[in-house]
Amino acid sequence: MILSPKNQPVFKLQADAAGCRYEIRLNDIPIHEDFIALPLDVEFPVSEWMRNGENRISLRIRPPEVLDEEGEEVFDQEDYDRHESQVRLGLYVKPNGAPRGERVRIATLNFAAKARAPQAMPPVIGAESSSPPGRFDSEQGFAPDDEGDVRVSPWEYEEIEEEKITILSRTVDLPLHLPRWLWLDAEVLTEGEELEAELMEQYRGFWSLLQSGEVTAVNQALAQKGSDYAAAYYLETQDEIEEMLMMPLLIQSEDVELLPLIEEVWLELFGEGRLARLVDEDGDAPVVFARGEDVGYYCSLIFCKTAEGWTLIR
Repeated sequence: MILSPKNQPVFKLQADAAGCRYEIRLNDIPIHEDFIALPLDVEFPVSEWMRNGENRISLRIRPPEVLDEEGEEVFDQEDYDRHESQVRLGLYVKPNGAPRGERVRIATLNFAAKARAPQAMPPVIGAESSSPPGRFDSEQGFAPDDEGDVRVSPWEYEEIEEEKITILSRTVDLPLHLPRWLWLDAEVLTEGEELEAELMEQYRGFWSLLQSGEVTAVNQALAQKGSDYAAAYYLETQDEIEEMLMMPLLIQSEDVELLPLIEEVWLELFGEGRLARLVDEDGDAPVVFARGEDVGYYCSLIFCKTAEGWTLIR
Protein backbone atom coordinates (compact mmCIF):
# COMPACT_ATOMS: atom_id res chain seq x y z
CA MET A 1 0.00 0.00 0.00
CA ILE A 2 1.70 3.15 -1.19
CA LEU A 3 0.16 5.28 1.59
CA SER A 4 1.53 2.97 4.31
CA PRO A 5 4.08 4.63 6.64
CA LYS A 6 6.59 1.88 5.82
CA ASN A 7 6.69 3.18 2.22
CA GLN A 8 7.32 6.74 3.44
CA PRO A 9 4.94 8.35 0.93
CA VAL A 10 5.83 11.81 -0.36
CA PHE A 11 3.39 14.03 -2.24
CA LYS A 12 3.88 16.38 -5.16
CA LEU A 13 1.79 18.71 -7.27
CA GLN A 14 2.68 18.95 -10.94
CA ALA A 15 1.45 21.75 -13.20
CA ASP A 16 1.64 21.78 -16.99
CA ALA A 17 0.36 25.13 -18.21
CA ALA A 18 0.45 27.65 -21.04
CA GLY A 19 -1.37 30.77 -22.16
CA CYS A 20 -2.87 31.88 -18.85
CA ARG A 21 -2.03 33.33 -15.47
CA TYR A 22 -2.80 31.08 -12.54
CA GLU A 23 -2.28 30.39 -8.86
CA ILE A 24 -2.13 26.92 -7.28
CA ARG A 25 -3.23 26.36 -3.70
CA LEU A 26 -3.30 23.31 -1.47
CA ASN A 27 -5.44 23.62 1.66
CA ASP A 28 -5.52 27.38 0.96
CA ILE A 29 -1.70 27.51 0.93
CA PRO A 30 -0.15 29.32 -2.06
CA ILE A 31 2.08 26.74 -3.77
CA HIS A 32 2.88 28.50 -7.06
CA GLU A 33 1.89 31.60 -9.02
CA ASP A 34 2.57 32.29 -12.70
CA PHE A 35 1.80 35.75 -14.05
CA ILE A 36 3.86 35.43 -17.25
CA ALA A 37 1.60 32.90 -19.02
CA LEU A 38 4.46 31.19 -20.87
CA PRO A 39 4.50 27.39 -21.29
CA LEU A 40 5.73 25.73 -18.10
CA ASP A 41 5.86 22.19 -16.74
CA VAL A 42 6.86 22.24 -13.07
CA GLU A 43 6.58 20.04 -9.98
CA PHE A 44 6.50 20.95 -6.30
CA PRO A 45 6.92 18.80 -3.16
CA VAL A 46 3.94 19.46 -0.88
CA SER A 47 4.08 16.84 1.88
CA GLU A 48 4.54 19.51 4.55
CA TRP A 49 1.11 20.94 3.64
CA MET A 50 -0.79 17.65 3.35
CA ARG A 51 -3.02 16.60 6.21
CA ASN A 52 -4.90 13.52 7.33
CA GLY A 53 -8.35 13.43 5.75
CA GLU A 54 -9.57 16.09 3.33
CA ASN A 55 -7.07 18.05 1.25
CA ARG A 56 -8.35 20.76 -1.12
CA ILE A 57 -6.50 21.60 -4.33
CA SER A 58 -7.49 24.71 -6.25
CA LEU A 59 -6.66 26.75 -9.33
CA ARG A 60 -7.36 30.46 -9.79
CA ILE A 61 -7.01 31.21 -13.52
CA ARG A 62 -6.93 34.44 -15.57
CA PRO A 63 -6.17 35.24 -19.22
CA PRO A 64 -2.67 36.47 -20.17
CA GLU A 65 -1.94 40.10 -19.39
CA VAL A 66 -2.16 42.68 -22.20
CA LEU A 67 -0.14 45.89 -21.84
CA ASP A 68 -0.26 49.10 -23.88
CA GLU A 69 2.77 51.09 -25.05
CA GLU A 70 3.04 52.78 -21.63
CA GLY A 71 3.07 49.43 -19.84
CA GLU A 72 -0.47 49.81 -18.50
CA GLU A 73 -2.78 46.82 -18.39
CA VAL A 74 -5.53 46.77 -21.04
CA PHE A 75 -8.10 44.64 -19.24
CA ASP A 76 -10.75 44.72 -21.99
CA GLN A 77 -8.37 43.12 -24.51
CA GLU A 78 -7.37 40.19 -22.31
CA ASP A 79 -8.67 36.80 -23.37
CA TYR A 80 -7.58 33.19 -23.63
CA ASP A 81 -6.09 31.56 -26.70
CA ARG A 82 -8.69 28.92 -27.56
CA HIS A 83 -5.97 26.59 -28.87
CA GLU A 84 -3.23 27.00 -26.25
CA SER A 85 -4.55 28.29 -22.92
CA GLN A 86 -4.71 25.46 -20.41
CA VAL A 87 -3.59 24.26 -16.99
CA ARG A 88 -3.28 20.61 -16.01
CA LEU A 89 -2.69 20.09 -12.29
CA GLY A 90 -2.01 16.68 -10.80
CA LEU A 91 -1.57 15.39 -7.26
CA TYR A 92 0.93 12.50 -7.13
CA VAL A 93 2.48 10.22 -4.51
CA LYS A 94 5.56 8.00 -4.54
CA PRO A 95 7.68 6.17 -1.97
CA ASN A 96 10.40 8.34 -0.48
CA GLY A 97 13.61 8.03 -2.49
CA ALA A 98 11.95 6.22 -5.38
CA PRO A 99 12.58 7.52 -8.93
CA ARG A 100 10.02 9.89 -10.42
CA GLY A 101 8.78 7.15 -12.73
CA GLU A 102 7.32 5.28 -9.76
CA ARG A 103 4.95 8.06 -8.81
CA VAL A 104 1.22 7.34 -8.93
CA ARG A 105 -1.44 9.86 -9.85
CA ILE A 106 -4.14 10.40 -7.25
CA ALA A 107 -6.29 13.08 -8.92
CA THR A 108 -6.14 15.92 -11.45
CA LEU A 109 -7.75 19.32 -11.80
CA ASN A 110 -7.65 20.63 -15.36
CA PHE A 111 -8.64 23.80 -17.22
CA ALA A 112 -8.81 24.17 -21.01
CA ALA A 113 -9.94 27.38 -22.68
CA LYS A 114 -10.85 25.56 -25.91
CA ALA A 115 -13.57 23.67 -24.03
CA ARG A 116 -15.22 26.78 -22.62
CA ALA A 117 -18.69 27.40 -23.98
CA PRO A 118 -20.71 29.60 -21.58
CA GLN A 119 -23.80 29.38 -23.82
CA ALA A 120 -23.95 25.59 -23.46
CA MET A 121 -26.39 23.98 -21.07
CA PRO A 122 -24.97 22.74 -18.78
CA PRO A 123 -22.01 25.10 -19.18
CA VAL A 124 -18.73 23.66 -20.37
CA ILE A 125 -15.97 25.43 -18.49
CA GLY A 126 -12.87 23.50 -19.47
CA ALA A 127 -12.64 21.20 -16.45
CA GLU A 128 -14.23 18.14 -18.03
CA SER A 129 -10.84 16.48 -18.63
CA SER A 130 -10.16 16.41 -14.88
CA SER A 131 -9.96 12.93 -13.37
CA PRO A 132 -13.34 11.49 -12.32
CA PRO A 133 -14.70 11.73 -8.78
CA GLY A 134 -15.42 8.70 -6.64
CA ARG A 135 -13.75 6.23 -4.31
CA PHE A 136 -10.39 4.69 -5.15
CA ASP A 137 -8.19 1.94 -3.75
CA SER A 138 -4.68 3.12 -2.87
CA GLU A 139 -3.49 -0.50 -2.67
CA GLN A 140 -4.40 -0.98 -6.34
CA GLY A 141 -2.81 2.15 -7.78
CA PHE A 142 -5.88 4.28 -6.99
CA ALA A 143 -8.12 2.19 -9.20
CA PRO A 144 -11.88 2.88 -8.87
CA ASP A 145 -13.45 0.91 -6.03
CA ASP A 146 -16.76 1.51 -4.26
CA GLU A 147 -15.09 0.48 -0.98
CA GLY A 148 -11.82 2.29 -1.65
CA ASP A 149 -9.93 4.15 1.07
CA VAL A 150 -9.50 7.36 -0.98
CA ARG A 151 -12.33 9.71 -1.93
CA VAL A 152 -12.08 12.36 -4.65
CA SER A 153 -14.86 14.94 -4.84
CA PRO A 154 -16.37 16.31 -8.04
CA TRP A 155 -14.66 19.47 -9.22
CA GLU A 156 -16.28 22.77 -8.35
CA TYR A 157 -16.01 26.10 -10.13
CA GLU A 158 -16.71 29.74 -9.69
CA GLU A 159 -16.65 32.45 -12.33
CA ILE A 160 -15.82 36.04 -11.32
CA GLU A 161 -16.81 37.61 -14.62
CA GLU A 162 -15.91 41.22 -13.78
CA GLU A 163 -12.31 40.10 -13.08
CA LYS A 164 -12.19 37.39 -15.77
CA ILE A 165 -11.26 34.80 -13.14
CA THR A 166 -12.16 31.12 -13.08
CA ILE A 167 -11.69 29.24 -9.78
CA LEU A 168 -11.58 25.44 -9.91
CA SER A 169 -11.25 23.23 -6.83
CA ARG A 170 -11.82 19.75 -5.48
CA THR A 171 -11.03 17.76 -2.33
CA VAL A 172 -9.08 14.54 -1.96
CA ASP A 173 -9.69 12.55 1.23
CA LEU A 174 -6.66 10.41 2.12
CA PRO A 175 -5.90 8.08 5.07
CA LEU A 176 -2.49 9.53 5.93
CA HIS A 177 -0.25 9.10 8.96
CA LEU A 178 1.21 12.59 9.21
CA PRO A 179 1.35 14.55 12.48
CA ARG A 180 -1.35 17.12 13.06
CA TRP A 181 0.52 20.30 12.12
CA LEU A 182 0.56 23.04 14.74
CA TRP A 183 -0.87 25.65 12.38
CA LEU A 184 -4.10 23.69 11.87
CA ASP A 185 -5.15 24.64 15.42
CA ALA A 186 -3.67 28.14 15.37
CA GLU A 187 -5.57 31.39 15.85
CA VAL A 188 -7.58 32.74 12.92
CA LEU A 189 -5.97 36.10 12.23
CA THR A 190 -7.60 39.39 11.23
CA GLU A 191 -5.87 41.49 8.60
CA GLY A 192 -4.89 45.01 9.63
CA GLU A 193 -2.06 47.41 10.41
CA GLU A 194 -1.71 46.17 13.99
CA LEU A 195 -1.19 42.58 12.85
CA GLU A 196 1.25 43.67 10.14
CA ALA A 197 3.32 45.64 12.68
CA GLU A 198 3.29 42.71 15.10
CA LEU A 199 4.46 40.33 12.40
CA MET A 200 7.14 42.76 11.27
CA GLU A 201 8.68 42.55 14.73
CA GLN A 202 8.92 38.79 14.29
CA TYR A 203 10.71 39.31 10.99
CA ARG A 204 13.12 41.83 12.54
CA GLY A 205 13.91 39.46 15.37
CA PHE A 206 14.63 36.55 13.05
CA TRP A 207 16.67 38.72 10.69
CA SER A 208 18.81 39.78 13.69
CA LEU A 209 19.42 36.10 14.49
CA LEU A 210 20.59 35.52 10.94
CA GLN A 211 22.84 38.57 11.13
CA SER A 212 24.40 37.24 14.34
CA GLY A 213 25.52 34.09 12.55
CA GLU A 214 24.61 31.97 15.58
CA VAL A 215 23.67 28.64 14.05
CA THR A 216 22.28 27.21 17.30
CA ALA A 217 19.98 30.20 17.81
CA VAL A 218 18.75 30.06 14.19
CA ASN A 219 18.06 26.33 14.51
CA GLN A 220 16.10 26.96 17.70
CA ALA A 221 13.97 29.58 15.92
CA LEU A 222 13.42 27.08 13.10
CA ALA A 223 12.74 24.14 15.44
CA GLN A 224 9.04 23.72 14.58
CA LYS A 225 9.70 24.03 10.86
CA GLY A 226 12.57 21.56 11.10
CA SER A 227 10.49 19.08 13.05
CA ASP A 228 7.64 19.28 10.55
CA TYR A 229 9.94 18.84 7.56
CA ALA A 230 11.61 15.87 9.24
CA ALA A 231 8.19 14.23 9.63
CA ALA A 232 7.01 15.14 6.12
CA TYR A 233 10.18 14.00 4.33
CA TYR A 234 11.57 11.36 6.72
CA LEU A 235 14.75 13.26 7.60
CA GLU A 236 16.87 11.47 10.20
CA THR A 237 19.86 13.73 10.91
CA GLN A 238 20.40 17.36 11.81
CA ASP A 239 22.50 17.77 8.66
CA GLU A 240 19.55 16.63 6.54
CA ILE A 241 17.25 19.06 8.33
CA GLU A 242 19.66 21.99 7.91
CA GLU A 243 20.05 21.21 4.22
CA MET A 244 16.27 21.29 3.82
CA LEU A 245 15.95 24.53 5.82
CA MET A 246 18.85 26.21 3.93
CA MET A 247 19.12 29.23 6.27
CA PRO A 248 21.54 27.58 8.76
CA LEU A 249 23.82 26.82 5.80
CA LEU A 250 23.50 30.28 4.29
CA ILE A 251 24.68 32.08 7.42
CA GLN A 252 27.78 29.85 7.45
CA SER A 253 28.61 30.42 3.79
CA GLU A 254 31.38 32.83 2.82
CA ASP A 255 29.91 33.16 -0.68
CA VAL A 256 26.71 34.97 0.29
CA GLU A 257 25.79 37.94 2.44
CA LEU A 258 22.62 38.83 4.28
CA LEU A 259 21.04 41.98 2.82
CA PRO A 260 19.24 44.57 4.96
CA LEU A 261 15.68 43.57 5.83
CA ILE A 262 13.18 45.00 3.33
CA GLU A 263 10.82 47.17 5.37
CA GLU A 264 8.29 48.14 2.70
CA VAL A 265 6.09 45.06 2.83
CA TRP A 266 2.53 43.82 2.62
CA LEU A 267 0.70 41.31 4.79
CA GLU A 268 -0.71 38.09 3.33
CA LEU A 269 -3.02 35.72 5.20
CA PHE A 270 -3.83 32.21 3.99
CA GLY A 271 -4.36 28.70 5.33
CA GLU A 272 -7.95 29.73 6.12
CA GLY A 273 -6.57 32.75 7.98
CA ARG A 274 -4.24 30.80 10.26
CA LEU A 275 -0.97 31.58 8.46
CA ALA A 276 0.70 34.92 7.79
CA ARG A 277 3.69 36.23 5.91
CA LEU A 278 5.11 39.52 4.63
CA VAL A 279 6.09 40.12 1.01
CA ASP A 280 7.65 42.98 -0.94
CA GLU A 281 6.11 44.70 -3.96
CA ASP A 282 7.15 41.81 -6.20
CA GLY A 283 5.63 39.20 -3.89
CA ASP A 284 9.06 38.07 -2.66
CA ALA A 285 10.21 37.49 0.91
CA PRO A 286 11.87 40.51 2.60
CA VAL A 287 14.71 38.37 4.02
CA VAL A 288 17.31 37.97 1.28
CA PHE A 289 20.83 36.58 0.95
CA ALA A 290 22.82 37.67 -2.09
CA ARG A 291 25.69 36.13 -4.03
CA GLY A 292 27.30 38.92 -6.00
CA GLU A 293 24.98 41.34 -7.75
CA ASP A 294 22.67 38.96 -9.59
CA VAL A 295 21.77 35.95 -7.44
CA GLY A 296 19.37 36.28 -4.53
CA TYR A 297 18.13 33.67 -2.05
CA TYR A 298 14.72 34.73 -0.77
CA CYS A 299 13.98 33.16 2.61
CA SER A 300 10.27 32.55 2.97
CA LEU A 301 9.02 32.95 6.54
CA ILE A 302 5.50 31.81 7.41
CA PHE A 303 4.13 32.29 10.92
CA CYS A 304 1.13 31.14 12.89
CA LYS A 305 -0.07 32.35 16.29
CA THR A 306 -1.18 30.17 19.20
CA ALA A 307 -1.84 30.81 22.90
CA GLU A 308 1.96 30.60 23.39
CA GLY A 309 2.60 33.34 20.83
CA TRP A 310 4.08 33.46 17.34
CA THR A 311 5.73 30.40 15.80
CA LEU A 312 7.83 30.30 12.64
CA ILE A 313 6.04 27.38 11.05
CA ARG A 314 7.49 27.20 7.52
